[in-house]
Amino acid sequence: MAMNNNDWIVAGINNPDFTVEDFEAAGLDTSNTTMLSRDDYKKSKFIQKAFDKDGTFDEKAFDEYYN
Repeated sequence: MAMNNNDWIVAGINNPDFTVEDFEAAGLDTSNTTMLSRDDYKKSKFIQKAFDKDGTFDEKAFDEYYN
């Protein structure tokens, strides 16, 4: 499977105030943006850090964000 240059979840975390239209204006679309499985994200150090709550991965908060 070819990986795209962008990642929807990472872009959303890095730009929490962006709307879908903002992402489209920045050039993100289905042809160049990936969304991994929930389990793949949970393995990511970036995601673990972004959803850290008192030194522990907040799985509930991540699941709500992912949904």
